[in-house]
This record gives sequence, C-alpha cells and structure tokens, in this order.
Amino acid sequence: MHAIEPHPILFVDDEESNRLLVETTLSDTFEVLIASSGAEALEVLEHQPVDVLLTDHRMPGMTGVQLCQHVARTHPHVQRLLVTAYVDTASAVQAINQGGVSRYLSKPWDLDDLIATIREAQSTAVRGRLTAQLQSEILLRERMAALASMQGRVLHDLGNAAYQLQMGCAEIADLLAGLQAAAPPAVYGDLQREVDDMKVAVGFLTELHTHVRGLHRSNATKPERLVVADMLHSASVLGRASLPSGARIEVQADARLAVMADRTDVGRILVNLVTNAAQALADARSRDGRIWLAAERLGDLVHISVKDNGPGIPEEVRPRIFEDHFTTKGDQGSGIGLSTSRRLAEDNGGSLQLADEGAGACLRLALPAADPTPAGAQSPLCTLADPVG
Repeated sequence: MHAIEPHPILFVDDEESNRLLVETTLSDTFEVLIASSGAEALEVLEHQPVDVLLTDHRMPGMTGVQLCQHVARTHPHVQRLLVTAYVDTASAVQAINQGGVSRYLSKPWDLDDLIATIREAQSTAVRGRLTAQLQSEILLRERMAALASMQGRVLHDLGNAAYQLQMGCAEIADLLAGLQAAAPPAVYGDLQREVDDMKVAVGFLTELHTHVRGLHRSNATKPERLVVADMLHSASVLGRASLPSGARIEVQADARLAVMADRTDVGRILVNLVTNAAQALADARSRDGRIWLAAERLGDLVHISVKDNGPGIPEEVRPRIFEDHFTTKGDQGSGIGLSTSRRLAEDNGGSLQLADEGAGACLRLALPAADPTPAGAQSPLCTLADPVG
C-alpha cells in the first residue's frame, strides 16, 4: 500500500478577478487548478485527478449546481463545494438535494473558514480513495493467492498495509480531538462518526490481513461465536466506499443472533457479497440504489441475505456464477470471488446460494447458529435498519 497524496482542488468561476484571488490566496496551502466555465472544468477532470471541486453557482452556460450534478455522476469521489451569494438560498438547497454538494459557502467568504472547509473536504476525499485502494488490494491479493499460492508474500504485504492504516487512523483521531473546541457541534459529530467507522473498518481489515490463508485449506477454520449484527455492520462500513452516489446500505438483524464460524472467513464472504452488489449498482448507474443486509434464524442455521435493487443476474449466467474463474466483468474481474465465498461457507459447515427474490440480486449465506445472546446482556446494535451511505 503506497501512501496517498492529496490531489489538487479545482476552482471554477467565470470572473477572472475571482479566479486570480483564489489562486493567489490558496496556492500556498493547496495545489490549485483553475477553470473559467463548467465545460472547462469537466475537461480538466477528464485529464487530471482532483479531490475537491469549488465552484461558483451563477455562471453562463452551465451553473454551479448543474456542474456539481454532472460531477456527482462522472466523478463521485470528488468532494463538491458551492459558492453562492448571501440571498441565494434556493440555489444552496437545490445544490444539496440534486448536486450532492457537501457544503456551500456564502460570498464574501472568510478565508480561514474557506481553508478549513477545503481541508475537511480534501480529507474526506483522501479517506475515500484510501478505502477504495484497500479494497482493490484485497481483490488483487486474492487473485495472486489463487494463481500462484504466494500466501506468505500476501500476508507480509497486507500486514504492512494494515499497520499503515492503523497509524493513519490513530493520527486522524488525534487531530479530531484537537478540533472539538473549534468545530461546530454538528460538524464535529459527523467527523466523529466517520472516525468511528474508520476504526471499525481498520480493525476488521487488520483481522482479515492477519488471517488470510490459501483458498483450499478447509481444515484451518477456527470457529468462534460471532454476533451477526456486528459482522454485517463491519461489512457495510467497508462496502460504503464502492457505493455510487445516492446509494445506501441498510442493515437489519436481531442483535441476539450469533453463528459459530471463522471470523475471517465470514468477513471475506460478506465483504465480497457487499462489494459485488455495490458494483452492480454502480454499473447500472442507479439513482436510488439500495443494498439490504438481513439475517434470521431458521432451525439450526442463521440465514444472512445480501440483496440489491440493481439489474439482477441474467438467466443464462445464473447457473455459472459459482464456477472458478467465471466472470462477466472481462479484465476487471478475477472470477474467484463467489467461488471462494461458497468454498469458505462450506468450510464452516454452511452454504452460499443464489436466492430468487424478484428484482435485483440476492445471495443467501447460511451458517451454523450459536446460542443467542443471554437475556439482559448489552448488545451493540439494535434490531432496526441501520442506513449507511
């Protein structure tokens, strides 16, 4: 895992004096790119990675809100900030609802507030790229293990990545603690929740990196009692980075449900299923994508379903989805995700099946049930839906 450097910010304004002012005042703090129109900004984005888009709203040809809407579809990981006039509240509301704008700034802006806002947006973008890079690395290591059985090298490399993430998460938590007195309570609360989610993801991935093993070692499972709601919440946090704009993950599981299985195996299965669902929504460009994670106990098994409202799996493909190296993604897929997940489920005394749940796709994981949480015990999750997105 290589260190991720911040990408430039892109400022868009049709007035030359504003462009010159921003470039002059911010260039000592950020790498700044300049565009004079929405069309020019889209051209820049096609050739230059950018973390933050800062755009004026009232521009000829393409307004700032329209530009943000376009960027939300084509470059969803770019954080979008809109500059409006004091009285332009209608544009601000429209920007938030339609353009996915994380914040708007009023003219004239306060320089310190502007810099702090850009830093916050840039940090959010970097964390998103870091998570996406980590997921890509997991998939790459799975493919390497399947093709070359280089388990030792994979464990070493991924262990280093997990360590760097742990250190980065600790540094962010320290920085956040120093902001508590200065940041508005709502902003601080949002940041605290982000850091908490990062801690969940880092802890989960550290376990995954430490215990990854060869694909066919069925005798190496280490069953333990796992609270299903905890596992689903961790998978939802990791899967969030792959979601297209506007999509959400909803978790619903009785906090008393538990299974007896290998923690790393279950984590690998759930992350793979959630990532596949998120990619299906992204490929379909769904404007209201949803992924539902749910669990129920039936007899001696707990059934965990991962369902999405995407385009579903074509009939002609369904019989082959669990075959080794079968993929519909061309060079973008390894074809081992679902076959590996089914094998891991069977290693733990369970199964993984494609369910017929109408529209979209639904994969159902069954695992041996463990005794429920004792009555009166504290449980970290409630039974209500937990939206993530």
